[in-house]
Amino acid sequence: EAEVVIPPELKERAAIFFSALLWYCMDVLSCGEGREELPLWLLQGQTAQCVKEDTFLTLLYNDEDHSYGDVISALVHSIKVAHPEAVSIASMVDRKGRAVIKVADEKQCLAARDALSKTSGRSR
Repeated sequence: EAEVVIPPELKERAAIFFSALLWYCMDVLSCGEGREELPLWLLQGQTAQCVKEDTFLTLLYNDEDHSYGDVISALVHSIKVAHPEAVSIASMVDRKGRAVIKVADEKQCLAARDALSKTSGRSR
């Protein structure tokens, strides 16, 4: 078999890259020192998260009744999501069928659900 020779520059860059990648993975998996929950964007499409035991998620599911504009407007007005994040959430709902819109305690998640339902004209 032929021996593969890896250039020293590539070894150095790979060591830096993988070190940073492993530190990032450890930070995410441990939720970081003092961090009690993952950022919302990391929760998108995940099934298991590193969150507090009493943390709840409010999910927005896709339907055939509301347009992108309806969803974006409802998110911006009801739960005060910034427009770019609302666009991202609407895209995620379209692609995956659902998206996390709130990560908090039960009371805050229920309030987000109720506010969004009221804005969209939907009952629970």
